[in-house]
Amino acid sequence: PEHRVLTILNYFKKYSGNPGENKSFQVDFTRKEIAHLTGLRVETVIRAIKSLESKGKLKIIDGKVWMPL
Repeated sequence: PEHRVLTILNYFKKYSGNPGENKSFQVDFTRKEIAHLTGLRVETVIRAIKSLESKGKLKIIDGKVWMPL
């Protein structure tokens, strides 16, 4: 599940058109939308995002998911 979530988020980061003025990319999808895109359940996406945060691949700030550029 972590690989699926990270792959879809990297895809959207790549094609977002974000010029990179910030050091992070804000994921503008809800956990439910990420679940639909990856074919996972919402609970699984939540656990995967928390696991990716503990590994340092994502950050959660005020309930928003951020990816380092």
